[in-house]
Amino acid sequence: MRQTRRLAGSLLLTLLLAVIPATVQPQEANTAGTRLGSIIKSAIETALPAAGQIVDLIWSKIPRPDNRIDRAQLTSAVASARLDLFSSANAKIAPVTDVVSQLNIVNQYLEPAVEATHTTSMMLGALSTASVLKGSDWATLATQWKVSKNFLASIGTGNAGAIPDLWLRDKLGKISNISKELIPYIDADISQQRRTPLIQHLQDLQSRLSDVSAAVGYQLSDLQGHLDALAKWARGAQSASPAPLSRIQIKFMQRVETDLLRTRPTR
Repeated sequence: MRQTRRLAGSLLLTLLLAVIPATVQPQEANTAGTRLGSIIKSAIETALPAAGQIVDLIWSKIPRPDNRIDRAQLTSAVASARLDLFSSANAKIAPVTDVVSQLNIVNQYLEPAVEATHTTSMMLGALSTASVLKGSDWATLATQWKVSKNFLASIGTGNAGAIPDLWLRDKLGKISNISKELIPYIDADISQQRRTPLIQHLQDLQSRLSDVSAAVGYQLSDLQGHLDALAKWARGAQSASPAPLSRIQIKFMQRVETDLLRTRPTR
């Protein structure tokens, strides 16, 4: 009987290894990294349990009044055990959807911030190169600013409350608020054709927008740390948990914190 059980276990493991890459499909992903490594590790351990567990699982599904099995019984037991394992693995992987959701929310800050930075850079370029600004120049600046405002209005329109990282949630909200506080100042600068204050306010706005990139860098560094820990675990390390904060994460945090402490805009 032991030989038969070993044969059954070996066959099931071979079948699982052959079908898992094509069958266990992760759904969409959510939190940048905080739980990604543990989710994948748990799913793998569920899909590929220890050899003894595999044998016990398949053996529990075989009717064996005389402790003998035939090919049909083995095939049926393998299929049943495989479905159980896949069901458990899929349940373990399902939380990865949270990772994608969080990255989508963060991207709702990053994408408009990048676009707004591009248009305000064009404005600063015109302000710095023209010796005298004519009426047509101010009209062009007003058009470019209108485009920038549309992007600024869309920053952070997602559900920031779904971001589990409290620091990131708080700082993205503050960056977005301060950026939007600059809008009436720049509106007034353009309508009154005030060149020097406009340059100062646009530069301040660009600094705030770059803080969005720093906050996203903090998030991506978190994701990288957890994926690196997962890779080390796959190579035989005992743990899939990264250090609490990496050097680059601390650098990004300090950049954002320092900028947010700066004086608010004035007319």
